[in-house]
Amino acid sequence: MLVANSVRGDPRVWRESKTLADGGHLVSAGGIERESQFPPFDVVSRLEITLVPPSRLSGLAARTLKMARKAEPRPMPTWSRQNRAWKALRTGNSLFQFMGDVTSLLKHTQSVKRLAPDVIHAHDLNALWPAVVLGRRYGIRVVYDSHEVFSEMMSFQLGYKRWLQRLEQRLLNRVEACITVSDGIADLFVERYKVKRPYVIRNIPDGVPIAPRSHAGPITFIYQGGLIPGRGLESLVRAFSILPQGCTSRLVIRGFGPMLPGLREEISRLGLWERVVLAGPVPPSEVILKASEADVGVIPFLPINTNNRLALPNKLFEYLLAGIAILADGGLQEIGKIIERNQCGRVYASAETTALSEQLSRLSRDGDVMRLRQNAYQAAGRELNWDAEKHKLEAVYEVLQGS
Repeated sequence: MLVANSVRGDPRVWRESKTLADGGHLVSAGGIERESQFPPFDVVSRLEITLVPPSRLSGLAARTLKMARKAEPRPMPTWSRQNRAWKALRTGNSLFQFMGDVTSLLKHTQSVKRLAPDVIHAHDLNALWPAVVLGRRYGIRVVYDSHEVFSEMMSFQLGYKRWLQRLEQRLLNRVEACITVSDGIADLFVERYKVKRPYVIRNIPDGVPIAPRSHAGPITFIYQGGLIPGRGLESLVRAFSILPQGCTSRLVIRGFGPMLPGLREEISRLGLWERVVLAGPVPPSEVILKASEADVGVIPFLPINTNNRLALPNKLFEYLLAGIAILADGGLQEIGKIIERNQCGRVYASAETTALSEQLSRLSRDGDVMRLRQNAYQAAGRELNWDAEKHKLEAVYEVLQGS
């Protein structure tokens, strides 16, 4: 496994490593030494973790990020209205970070020589480039595990976006197998790069579905995850400020990230501390259990780029395993398909605070939440669980072993 983070807090790397190790494979994970707010997962037996220090380019990325944050307009604009100087700083920061990740991961050369692996399993494009370099140098097959549409993750300037796409297309010709997280992303790869359709292995946590329990009191909505721009968190908070009189629903926002101070200020400004709670992160083993204390899990991501529209994030499946209903932005295509197919939630008109508030109010009063929760629980037990999904990963490696 090769990934541009500190490994222990990455749910997909941990989950796939554990599955392959449990299947008898010897698994090693190579990452980068970084401070992380993500609580670590339990140690996987037979998993060796090796971390290298970040390269100098990573330090340059950190400095440009500070410059970008100082130049960040206040109040935070929508992504479509970013000023050019700020967008250029963010794009430059992303380029330095990308190249910092690539040069850092190339420091795993000695580990690769020592281990002589059969496969380098590269997580995302910033790990694919060094994986292909090392694979060609030492005759090792490469698997590409694309967690995102990498070139579409942010509002990058067009030249940088096109460079990433050309690089990805060139590197895809060097891989033995390609994996991604949703059907929408797999279809995009086929259309954009004219490659064999990637295997789809969704970001489903390793957990047991929790049967929904009814409780007295107001409906509780929850958002769990990173507090970062582009996730519609400001609109979610403002939607609670315009709920109709008499609606007693409450919101729990559980996570951390650069938007935490701004959210705290907005909650204070709107006088929402009695109904909106900011809670800190919990260990990975407790995420689903904590979510089950709520009634509805919210995914307010803005459909501002292709990546968001086609994503199937961890939190969707965490909510389903927690036995709670889903409320999501209607522009999130892949999430919408899951909701519609399983009748386990609702969607609202994209990026409209009023529409979001109306759906919050409707869910709070129509008495249908328990039925949606039951459908979520049944979908998680039927197919949307890791015990069912992991066989796809095992099948990929069976094909590799047989070739």
